[in-house]
Amino acid sequence: MNDGRKRVVFRCEACGCALKKRNSYLSHQFLRHDVYVCENPLCSASYAGVSELTHIASPSGVPEAAASELPPTPAYVRNQAQAAWRAQHVDAQADLFEPSADAAPPAPATGSEGEPCNP
Repeated sequence: MNDGRKRVVFRCEACGCALKKRNSYLSHQFLRHDVYVCENPLCSASYAGVSELTHIASPSGVPEAAASELPPTPAYVRNQAQAAWRAQHVDAQADLFEPSADAAPPAPATGSEGEPCNP
């Protein structure tokens, strides 16, 4: 999958060269401080920033995994609610392609003058 090109996350605002992460430390379970330096030796600008985990997008697949302390994303909550609703209403939704036994037979297709259509 690697085609020989480097993946550039950030670029230097002064010269446009790629920034390389030089230092990183964890200050909290979900917060990391990063220091980047410009790869252009003539520029050598440095930048600092943070990487933070704010939400859980999907739970772990490991059965014994502890529950996350992070709140779930809105999409994750919506998917859980939809799955619960489908489980409760599995027989309530009518199938569009399979008519029920007590349904009326379909009406014949007619043309604009009320005459039957010729397929």
